[in-house]
Amino acid sequence: MSQDSQSTQLVLQYLSQGYVYVYDNLKGSITILPEPERVFYYLSMITNAFITHSPAALRQFNALFQTLPEQLNPLTIFLGLILLYIIYCVFMTTARWAYGIVSGVVKMSLVMAIVGVLGYLAQVYTTDGMEGVVNALQEFTKRT
Repeated sequence: MSQDSQSTQLVLQYLSQGYVYVYDNLKGSITILPEPERVFYYLSMITNAFITHSPAALRQFNALFQTLPEQLNPLTIFLGLILLYIIYCVFMTTARWAYGIVSGVVKMSLVMAIVGVLGYLAQVYTTDGMEGVVNALQEFTKRT
């Protein structure tokens, strides 16, 4: 077994031991954590489901990662980080786009409402004068 593979297994072992330690120490407190066996089972199940139902391009990356020799383990981690960063960038771009659309619609609605109210008040002013505007505003405040 290569040094990189041993270091990866050591890191995974430390992470699992850390979770077991936290689980054991928080077992008696209010904080509820799932059992370590369930966590490890569901993480592996989610990973397998993600790989199974992912697009063909991501499956190609997964096949590439699995075929890399054990000596290139740092390269695998680096490529995985790049892939995760790309997924993060796509997600953040989509979220920012959606936020921009929603905030744009809200801003445009407010501007249209203000223009509509000003147009209504201008129409009332041109037909009835200032008394008509005051009466229209008083009627509106009585309703609300």
